[in-house]
Amino acid sequence: LSQQIGVSPWYWWADAPIIKHDAVYINNGVYTDGEPAVRYRGIFLNDEAPCLTTWVKNTFGTNYGGHEFYAKQYNYLDATKTNIVDGMFELNAGATISDVSGYSYKYRVESWLGRINYNFDNKYYFSTSFRRDASSRFHKDNRWGTFWSVGGNWRVKQEAFLADVEWLDNLSVKASYGEQGNDNIGSYFAWQSLYSLSYANGNNLGALISTLENKNISWEKNGNFNIGADATFL
Repeated sequence: LSQQIGVSPWYWWADAPIIKHDAVYINNGVYTDGEPAVRYRGIFLNDEAPCLTTWVKNTFGTNYGGHEFYAKQYNYLDATKTNIVDGMFELNAGATISDVSGYSYKYRVESWLGRINYNFDNKYYFSTSFRRDASSRFHKDNRWGTFWSVGGNWRVKQEAFLADVEWLDNLSVKASYGEQGNDNIGSYFAWQSLYSLSYANGNNLGALISTLENKNISWEKNGNFNIGADATFL
């Protein structure tokens, strides 16, 4: 029995946050009300996705196990001031706040995964995989999803009862079933109760509910079953 055990790490991330900002005149320096204006837009984006995979390989098959983690943070700010000092591209050079908006979000995914491949006598092949994924898009009680697959292949031509069939070079029968998960459901905050704060009551804060809470939202699952046969004739 021969065996190899190793660790294969790989990392991808932004060494520094991706920061984009600009300050520009609007409509060639003339705002919609006829006054010169300056607009500042800043974007802060930080991605990090490290992965660590450990594998074991022996004469009976190849087995893999690993862990993955992905993180994303996004911050956005947009502000406009009018009645500015001519030729200056700074918000402090403006007298009147015309528009200000900003938002941010964070997204995280953590995964544990494994796979086993087994081959016996070059006739019977078996493979299975299993993974557990957690997404920040869902409530903590429904954050984890379980996904798996199983498959087999039988090389029928290797059996003794077909050994003398010269016109048949290969015959294999195979079947598999697996489940996949999807957390891209259109919102990073789908399970939460959210409010719109765009309804000011004079100088007081005003809000209206925009989405209702649903803690039961979880992974979208899709199952696939496949069966088939391969044959080669001489």
